[in-house]
Amino acid sequence: TANPATDSILSGDLNGDDSPNFTNYGDNVYHVVTASGTNASAILSGLTIRGGHGSAGAADESGGGIYVLAGSPNIDSCTFAENSSNSNGGAGYLANGSGPSFTNCLVTNNRALTGTGGGFNCTGTNSPLFTDCTFSNNTSNGSGGGALTLADGTTLLSGCIFVSNSAPAGSGGAVSQSGTGVFFSACRFFGNSTFDVGGAFAISGGSSAFQNCLFSRNFAINGLGKGGAMGIYGGVIQMFNCSFSQNRAYSGGGDSLYTNHPSAFIDAYDCIIVGNAATDNIVAANGLISINHSDAVVVGVYPGTGNINTDPLFIDPDGPDNILGTADDDLHLQTPSACIDAGDPAFFGGAPTDIDGQPRIMACRVDMGADEWLAGAPNSGDMDAVGALALPDMSIFVNVLVNGGNAAQVCVADMNNDGLADGRDIRLFTLTLVP
Repeated sequence: TANPATDSILSGDLNGDDSPNFTNYGDNVYHVVTASGTNASAILSGLTIRGGHGSAGAADESGGGIYVLAGSPNIDSCTFAENSSNSNGGAGYLANGSGPSFTNCLVTNNRALTGTGGGFNCTGTNSPLFTDCTFSNNTSNGSGGGALTLADGTTLLSGCIFVSNSAPAGSGGAVSQSGTGVFFSACRFFGNSTFDVGGAFAISGGSSAFQNCLFSRNFAINGLGKGGAMGIYGGVIQMFNCSFSQNRAYSGGGDSLYTNHPSAFIDAYDCIIVGNAATDNIVAANGLISINHSDAVVVGVYPGTGNINTDPLFIDPDGPDNILGTADDDLHLQTPSACIDAGDPAFFGGAPTDIDGQPRIMACRVDMGADEWLAGAPNSGDMDAVGALALPDMSIFVNVLVNGGNAAQVCVADMNNDGLADGRDIRLFTLTLVP
């Protein structure tokens, strides 16, 4: 894992006089690392790459940290910090069919001064892969993408965290996308912000898919801000088992989701979508938002199949620090949650594991949201979900029979598979416990 305190440093600061807020950067190199034309045998590992300043014309005004044209290096456990570009990609610029792989990297405090992608700008039929990377406090002062701008090609992101990135003059506080295919798996978005559309994510073309992702307290800030978590001006988004909590659009244009283009389409299954206010949580000003088998907190019940409208009972939405939109926000489900065992019975398109890597469909049906509540196998009596029926299960079993339980507990306690947890299950429970 990247560790700026111990990593070897590659610095673009030729005079050794860099100061906070990118001052004294006039002497700095345009790119700290160039990796154009490389293949997977080119490896960077355990380095801090800092102080690049893309400030010349044309190619040399993008990619302060790393500059890659038609290259595919492997970059592992590296930190990209305090890099700047006058144009695109403060931390890095990836173009012309590049396919680099970034694993366990930290991308923090970088900026794009007038362009897009405060962290990375990816353009030109690229296929980058980001795995278990953290993007924090990156800024795009141009048209958007505080952490990432993705245009053309295919991008895969797995297990990545986006915290406090911003696009104060454009769309997509964390990520902006246009004309490309993007897949997010088990990614988390906390406290990102935009002054325009999409506090965490904005799309104007192409398609994207989100599986097992979290969005907590992202903002579309100013009087025109829309789509506190997601804003769409074209393109298609599919979502499976994602959780949204307390995102906010200050103009009333969709705390969680917002569309405003005839081609805009969001298709969501097995999600939890809780905004700052039910009246403006999901807004389709133009385009279509389809939601099914989800907890969509709106006025009434959102049109679709199997939707509910209730407090999902997250364990601790603002985390131990009592601040919404920080990385300790806990959106796991409490035991009484109506979202447990309440997702799509067909469960198509979803991942085999949840955001924590635990199996999906532990009881009878998939849960709503990114987290699968820990449960035993259906009709097994394994109430504490340790893999076998034993004496510690008895008190939970009796409590469910007497007082009721959530849908998963009923499924597990239903020893005779008749759809009920009642006295007729006691004999089978006892015989299994004591053969």
